[in-house]
Amino acid sequence: MAAKSWGRAVSGPILAVVGLFLLVLQQTIKKEADVAQALKYGAWATLGIAVFMIFVAQYEVWKHEREEREKEVGKNQRPEIKGEAYGFELDRLGMQSQTQDAQGIWSSSAAIIFRICVCNHRPVPTNMIDVRLDGSAVNWPIKFGSCSLPQGTPVAVCLEHGYSKVFLVKSTVEVDSFRLDEIGEMSLEYLGVSVIDGFGGVHPLSLSSDARLYFSQPAPA
Repeated sequence: MAAKSWGRAVSGPILAVVGLFLLVLQQTIKKEADVAQALKYGAWATLGIAVFMIFVAQYEVWKHEREEREKEVGKNQRPEIKGEAYGFELDRLGMQSQTQDAQGIWSSSAAIIFRICVCNHRPVPTNMIDVRLDGSAVNWPIKFGSCSLPQGTPVAVCLEHGYSKVFLVKSTVEVDSFRLDEIGEMSLEYLGVSVIDGFGGVHPLSLSSDARLYFSQPAPA
């Protein structure tokens, strides 16, 4: 890497200026002895600059490596939560509604539940302060409400290094332009699920391959 940096430096604008200066001297000095002397000094100057650029290149490499180390250390000082969201279904004990506006357009909403299995992969304890759903990429006109954990779940559950924990999560879904019985089965393939840690960090979770919601019939066992 140092050789690459040095090569970039010596082929850069500094030696180009030196070369241009020597060309001007060659054109303006008339005596051959003076020209030879100027070229000699120019050659020594070029060599000196090339040697100096070796130290510059080494400094650039040291600076780059230090920045990379500091970046890695800073990253390791934060938790890294990984996991999966699965088991999406309607909350049969929650609300379900559908309304029709003055133009005859339907809008439906329902309570849903699902589970997340999460694990902290770094030795930095934290807690989970929020779960977020992003349905902007799902192939349905849907919006998800805020998520919550069932009553009785400790808010400050500590996510320690290497311990997996499973949480039941509640939320709501709104579907525009459809009645509940028209929706049937909804694929959640492109649903975004993430958890927020106690530091405010956002951690995307993977989604089970068969993630979907059944509106008109119970989910198969």
